[in-house]
Amino acid sequence: MKALNRDFWASIIGLAVAIIFSFASFYKTDAEVYLFPRIIAIAIFLLALIQCVLAYKRFSKLHEREQERVSIAWKELFPGLFIAVAYVLLLELVGFYVSAFLAFLSIVLIYGKRSISDKKALIIKFSIGTILISVLYFLFWYLLNVRTPTGWLL
Repeated sequence: MKALNRDFWASIIGLAVAIIFSFASFYKTDAEVYLFPRIIAIAIFLLALIQCVLAYKRFSKLHEREQERVSIAWKELFPGLFIAVAYVLLLELVGFYVSAFLAFLSIVLIYGKRSISDKKALIIKFSIGTILISVLYFLFWYLLNVRTPTGWLL
């Protein structure tokens, strides 16, 4: 059997994390209170499972020489990983909505096709981020009655 690539192992790790999230959301928890986390945990699990299958199929179609060249583009991933770590660290300090807005804006500025110096694109990205956070606020606070970390907004 061919050696499996890093994409497959990354998807296996993602699947393991999804299983842990699913277990944590179902183990000794109130079904009514933890309904939303359970839905999210199941969705993460299903997506991770699909990713495992796709990574395995994609890798099995490659020839031996191509399999050796498959690697991870770390230069492209490091900014996103840094943003994710910063988001988690800032979540309790500045709150969910501020940190989510900053994370979203950072991602679209770094990975967007338009230049950061393009003022029109910056206004559009800022507006979309504001709309997104407004929708999240309405969804969590009013529809789901989920209280997110507020940070310094208290």
